[in-house]
Amino acid sequence: MDDRSRNRRWSADATIADTSSPEFTACADKKWGYMRYSTTPCNEWETTVVINQRGVPGPTGPAGPTGPRGRRGTAGADGSGGSAITELSICGAGGSSLCKVGVQGPGGGTIFFVDYQDIYSDFDYLEAAPVGWGDGISVAAGETTGTATDDPRLYFCSDTSTDFGLSTPESYAVGAGATNTSTTSSSCTTGAITAASDYTSVVGSKSDWFLPSAGEMQLMSRTLLFQGAGGLLDQEYATSTERDASSTVSWWHTWDYGDQTQKTAPRFVRPIRKF
Repeated sequence: MDDRSRNRRWSADATIADTSSPEFTACADKKWGYMRYSTTPCNEWETTVVINQRGVPGPTGPAGPTGPRGRRGTAGADGSGGSAITELSICGAGGSSLCKVGVQGPGGGTIFFVDYQDIYSDFDYLEAAPVGWGDGISVAAGETTGTATDDPRLYFCSDTSTDFGLSTPESYAVGAGATNTSTTSSSCTTGAITAASDYTSVVGSKSDWFLPSAGEMQLMSRTLLFQGAGGLLDQEYATSTERDASSTVSWWHTWDYGDQTQKTAPRFVRPIRKF
């Protein structure tokens, strides 16, 4: 049998080639066109043919038309997030307006915080005492009484050597001022702690005032000064938060930053209340 005969016979075996591969090589007879699968180089009277050879990818074609809109899915379950507070209409000069930041509170002062998302469990509003709250109050030597337009400048407490333990993170927080003040008030006879806790407002006869924590004082300063409300001064205000374990140092705050001060250094004072 000559080679061409064998080629014709082998051409029938081309179907046994493993075509599952991306590409494979076959040998085609130059004269008769018979093709055979080969794992060795083709003969001289054959042409090498690569089957299923993949070319270089062409450029991406344009996007096809938008398909039809799918069906609307079923509605998901309601979330279980926190609920908003029930706003009170006990503010304003007539005591019948909604309590909002910048309006007069029930104690005659100015609302500076509303807990709209009910974050705090024991209060919804914070109110700053009205300007003139300390007009004519009795003060110790080195302190300054308030006027109708200025807040008094007072020491932290008459006891300037006791560490009250009010330098923890909890003592800095919004909501901590009342606890800070009650912790120290029994040890103080004069100063910011005493003046704040002894104050009773003319409007509403509110007597639940306290010296704000560092966080509350910063919040009050920024809110009221930015709104030009409440008669708050752009000055250093005392807080009920101690600076650290040193018994002689406490925090004060302005509208944009806070720092430490000796408890014997008088600072401006503005009480607040929560409800």
